[in-house]
Amino acid sequence: MYMHLKNLLQTSGEKNILLYGDIGKNIFEEEFFELNIYYMDLEQNATDQKNRIFSIDDLPQYHIDAVILLKQLIHRQDIFIALLTYCNEYNAEIYDVEGRKICTICNAAIKKQNASKEEIMSEILKSDSISFDIFDTLLMRNVLQPEDVFELIERRLLEKGIRIEDFKEKRIKVQEAFGLSNPNIFDIYDKLQKDYNINKDIIDTCCDLEIAIENEVLVPREEMLEIYNYCVDIGKNISLISDMYLPSSILQPLLNRKGINKFEKLYVSCDYKKLKLDGLFEIYKKHKKGKHYLHIGDSRIHDGICAELSDIKYCIVSSGFTQAQKTKLSVCIQKANNLEERTMLGLVISKLFNSPFKMDKCEGKVSIETEYEFGYCFCAALISQFVIWIYQQVNNNKTDDILFGSRDGYMIHKLYKMLLNRYKEENQSKGIYFYTSRKASVMGCINDEAYVNMVIDLAWDIAPSKMMKEFFGLMNSQILEYDKDKYEIVHQYVWKHRDAIFERANIAKTNYYKYMGNIGLQIGKKYMLMDFVSSGTCQKSLMKIVPFKIEGLYMGWNSDEDRNNYNIKALFTDKNSFFMKNYKVLETFMTSEEPSLNHFNDDGEPVFNEESRSAEEFDYIKQMQQACTDFFSAFIGLLDPRNSVIENQFTDSLFSVSVTVDIVDSKCMLNNLTLIDDWKCVRNDVKYDGNEGIRNSCKS
Repeated sequence: MYMHLKNLLQTSGEKNILLYGDIGKNIFEEEFFELNIYYMDLEQNATDQKNRIFSIDDLPQYHIDAVILLKQLIHRQDIFIALLTYCNEYNAEIYDVEGRKICTICNAAIKKQNASKEEIMSEILKSDSISFDIFDTLLMRNVLQPEDVFELIERRLLEKGIRIEDFKEKRIKVQEAFGLSNPNIFDIYDKLQKDYNINKDIIDTCCDLEIAIENEVLVPREEMLEIYNYCVDIGKNISLISDMYLPSSILQPLLNRKGINKFEKLYVSCDYKKLKLDGLFEIYKKHKKGKHYLHIGDSRIHDGICAELSDIKYCIVSSGFTQAQKTKLSVCIQKANNLEERTMLGLVISKLFNSPFKMDKCEGKVSIETEYEFGYCFCAALISQFVIWIYQQVNNNKTDDILFGSRDGYMIHKLYKMLLNRYKEENQSKGIYFYTSRKASVMGCINDEAYVNMVIDLAWDIAPSKMMKEFFGLMNSQILEYDKDKYEIVHQYVWKHRDAIFERANIAKTNYYKYMGNIGLQIGKKYMLMDFVSSGTCQKSLMKIVPFKIEGLYMGWNSDEDRNNYNIKALFTDKNSFFMKNYKVLETFMTSEEPSLNHFNDDGEPVFNEESRSAEEFDYIKQMQQACTDFFSAFIGLLDPRNSVIENQFTDSLFSVSVTVDIVDSKCMLNNLTLIDDWKCVRNDVKYDGNEGIRNSCKS
């Protein structure tokens, strides 16, 4: 059976031959003296074999110019890579027993570029039998690693009151114990039950949960489905080939639910007890009997080299994880230290790199096509972290309710209520959307010299007469004409309005009290006040007038003062963090559809400033808020984060990746972000700290 291999060696002129595996067997006749035969098997301990070589490092001294593999090295890729490295360095070749040049095939696969969508379409037209890999090709998980599914099972079990210590580790260990025997999921859980003496009903629950969670976390790769459906439309014979422990009886209905159907046959390793590495492609070809085969998958080894060894042409596409590792997200991958952080990153990668061709669209850089995609991938994790942190603060501290200050608290309040509803929290404070603004809160406190001077300092760049109207709330009839020759400093001019200022402040405070009564706030109670990033202007002012206690909950503290003096807790306090330097990017959509609050009328009803935002700005806000809402919904749908710890360094690093992206659409609002100062009524450009803003070097 080895005659063709011997003839190949004679033709090639290779003389010093290493037979790897099956020590003691010479596959050539004894009279074939022109070959120098040596033996190696690093997994056998025999020491008396003639011509035995014990280390790959010793191969150069024997001038080995051909290695013939007599055994599979599926489970020892370290040995195979070492042999491949030697052969590349010393211009040698690796053959299998069929005479196929393994080294040449591997090197070609390594050098081969990932296929573009157009290249795949072209190859499809040349082929009559098309096969697709499934996982990371047609489907991808929205968790970071496949093993995260096992940890999700453990979390779901705990929700049911079932505790299996170290379930993830046990589940992995049991599967590894099967080696290359290709068990299915039922084999795995049968062994798990026996090895750890777990109740059969609980094992059945675990198995059912794993199947259910796989259904939840698997999402279609839309552009790959376009290619798949193209094959269907032009009448190609389609098969699916997968190394997987979910049998076809489970996998086929799952695929159908994801929109993958109309394939001829499903080849799963656990059904045929063969991996792609050791015969699954050959089984497929035996059944198919086609002429021109094409396989499409994400693994250079399993979908590339293994297909080539079976004389099947192949196209390689990138998995989402592989693409992410080539970007700044690789830092986030390293920082993701728990299931919550890995799940957040999985959601981001499944959105950002759903297309395997993403990195090709913008010269290898990460491209963003919509505001929604930007919000989902780079802002939503921070917002989600803040909502969960607020929940924990409210839950762990005695308070009568939490006030979500307008307008920054509009979306946060909605997400907070979503969290409570998801886990049916009946006793937790539901939160109140609380109208406030710097102008409205300060206006009720202007009853002494210090506060008047503080307002003057805040409005130093405003025309004095406009200052009296916009900052002190006076009517035109109450405002004196300003003569710069008459007043040495603006303070003198302002103090000419002393009585009118104090009278207006008293009215403002009274009307604010009416509003507080209207929404049910009570004297002597304790309320938490949510703000986004602040130096505490609103809270400090409110604390001077309200008849109840206030404790601040801020996403970021933006002052050199000691926040503890004002009973303020903040998620971010490090001013050098990327978030604190660039939080205004998020502030552009942390708002509501209403304009900023100006004051309260005599009935305690809010009176708003005139609206100055454009239709395009409102659409941007809607898209960004929807992105954050969808991300948060997906996140809390997968796991219960209420007691989790999400580290600032993780969400901060994820947000920082946003500065490296390219905006495809030159008209995208992200290229022209502005923020309105609702007190001074001026519009300011929003730029990333130290940069020119979000780059737009990849215009369509």
